[in-house]
Amino acid sequence: MLVFILIFFIIMSAFFYKRHVNSYEYHRIFLQDVDGLIVGSPVRMMGIQIGYVKKVKIIGDEVYVKFVITDKSVKVPQGTTATVEFSGMAGSKSLELYPPTGKVDKQNTPELIVESPKRLHDSMALVNVMYTKITDIIDKSAHFGKQLLSAEKDIKNNKEKYLQKEDVDEFVETSNRHIEKIKEVFNKIKRSKK
Repeated sequence: MLVFILIFFIIMSAFFYKRHVNSYEYHRIFLQDVDGLIVGSPVRMMGIQIGYVKKVKIIGDEVYVKFVITDKSVKVPQGTTATVEFSGMAGSKSLELYPPTGKVDKQNTPELIVESPKRLHDSMALVNVMYTKITDIIDKSAHFGKQLLSAEKDIKNNKEKYLQKEDVDEFVETSNRHIEKIKEVFNKIKRSKK
């Protein structure tokens, strides 16, 4: 009789445990590269841990990742972006989820949008590009400043010549062209960031 009661409690415990686990939200994605993501790695949404990676398996030329959302207060919205990122100083990885920022077309948007892993060397390359652009802007600004100083000295040395309206208009037009060139440089930087 004691054996039957023990078996009954084991079966009931397994049933309630399975029911509890089945109430979690599961997601499956395919990545080209997981960059060190392993079973048990945290799943984060906007920096807060909401689950963990349950399974990682190579299938063909992609990596299948199954993850569980254990925080029942979180519902992953359609159109969420998933990517692998650093989650600690020791180089541990996490699966990061970013909810959509704009309106989502429910019919044409996938449940999860997968992005390539974000690597440290990619960030360093971006910093290098930004440094190059800023140096270029500083050089062009310095060159423009030198041209303005040169024009000012020229005006002081040749006051009578520049008292004529045509010459003043030409100076203003030249200055406006230089300002437009600087604006073009800033616009190129803005476009390259996008």
